[in-house]
Amino acid sequence: MTHPFFAKALKQTLVTPNKIVVRSRTDDEDQYSGEATNAESYALMPKVEYFETYLTSNDQAEDIAEAKLAMSEMWSKAGSVRVPMNLAQEPFDYIRVVDSREGDERVGNIGRLTRHYSVSPQGRQSSRWEMVATFGDWQCVRKALANLNISSDDLQNSFTRLYVKNLYAEHIQADSLDLVWLDPDNTIDLSKIGDTLDHLPDGEQYARVKSVHLDAEGGLKLDENVWYQPGYDPSTKEKGIAKQATAPADPQLDDFWLDTSVTPNLWKRWNGSAWVKATPANQDDLPNGALYRRCKSTAVTTDGIVVLDNVQVGTYGLVKSTGIRAGQIRLDSCYGDMDDIDQGQTWGSIRLACMDGNGYLELNSNTKVNGEWYNNTGVLIDSSKGIRLYGTDMAFGTFANVSDVRAGTNWKCKVDANGAIVAGAGNVLLNSSGITVKGAKLTLQDSGGGHGGTLYVDTSGRLRLDGAGWGGSVLVGELTSTYGISAGTYISATTFLYPGKAASQPIGSEGGIVFNTVSGNLNIFSAHLGGWRHFNLDVGWA
Repeated sequence: MTHPFFAKALKQTLVTPNKIVVRSRTDDEDQYSGEATNAESYALMPKVEYFETYLTSNDQAEDIAEAKLAMSEMWSKAGSVRVPMNLAQEPFDYIRVVDSREGDERVGNIGRLTRHYSVSPQGRQSSRWEMVATFGDWQCVRKALANLNISSDDLQNSFTRLYVKNLYAEHIQADSLDLVWLDPDNTIDLSKIGDTLDHLPDGEQYARVKSVHLDAEGGLKLDENVWYQPGYDPSTKEKGIAKQATAPADPQLDDFWLDTSVTPNLWKRWNGSAWVKATPANQDDLPNGALYRRCKSTAVTTDGIVVLDNVQVGTYGLVKSTGIRAGQIRLDSCYGDMDDIDQGQTWGSIRLACMDGNGYLELNSNTKVNGEWYNNTGVLIDSSKGIRLYGTDMAFGTFANVSDVRAGTNWKCKVDANGAIVAGAGNVLLNSSGITVKGAKLTLQDSGGGHGGTLYVDTSGRLRLDGAGWGGSVLVGELTSTYGISAGTYISATTFLYPGKAASQPIGSEGGIVFNTVSGNLNIFSAHLGGWRHFNLDVGWA
């Protein structure tokens, strides 16, 4: 409804609480939470309230938080408006006041409604009919809730749970009522329960005692009303124990008897059918302990030394005294021989077949390592194979001294892993390709070791033969491809001279003789004559 208003009053108040957090109960399996905040009031003075309830989602928790915050905001709104009287208006109505002159408006719930009226004799126009609607104004309600120590939710739920420090009531109506009678010391006052111990049953730990068995101060009286265990003497306040040499008559279960017929006296107990020893009579009655054990008398001498003849054999056996000398085992008294001794990890036995008659190790067919006498680090020794070397670049080698042997340096001659014999620090090589000599001459000697001559290659790559008594070397042939000669010069067994052959003019060398395979002429090279000349001395190559 729309009404004109006469006056308005506004007041901006702080919303408290200004943040609401709603979350699941601690013991719920699924946990959800949501919150709502009035940012303006929270920035000025944070006031948070927490609520726990059953939730099915985070959205549900957030909706509940927003609803509770809206209620808090509604309670905090302050202001009033004076308007013409509306008889249908009631507290808690949600209204909207619009001031069109100032462009202002106010919405909220009516917290208090006051009506004013006065009747003027001048008539209706002069009479006063108006009301004042106040927003919020819950302070009186808040005070009551604070005194009751409850919240607005508890008020809406009609006091679902009410805690009262001191309650004075003329009449209480309840579905069930549990009352505990406590005295000023917070203990139960049994005098107020309207009953006595006569109707209280015995418990598992405590039982009632008849009043005739108690003295005036509540102490237990040992008199004729008390049943005594058989044998108990109330005058001495102990049960009689028989101290005699013969067994007592009519014993009761667990009766004790000190048997004086033996020395020292022996305690015995009646087990219901016989007297049994309550204490050991001697060591025969004592069981073996964890630290000490009994020893048979037959195994002990008068001096307390154990006699080994009576010790039982266990994991370890006995050694006869005749097999021990000065505490050491005598091998001449041992049973068996070396065949019965197991091999050790460090030392072992050697077969007699591997030793000669003097006890020395003998390398024969009975001494084997993987089927051979010796086979280790590239060396194999076998009766049928002899000594064989394998697997290294220097299976066999010679050195000048032992230091070079161990260092593998400065070797003189060796057999490498390819089977080649290498000598002269690598200058002489004997392999499947033949004999190779580098940087030296091949010396030939007669059967008596005399010097016969040397064969070598000169600096021009030509093979020369230097014979004893020749006064120089003889050119055997041109070997380099530079000369273009297909075959070198040689002398046959019939003393014929066979010069080198060429199909074209080769590079000349002083004194060189070449047969022209095309023309059939024999040519000689002479720098003095100006180059090549054939034997008819004609100029040029023919």
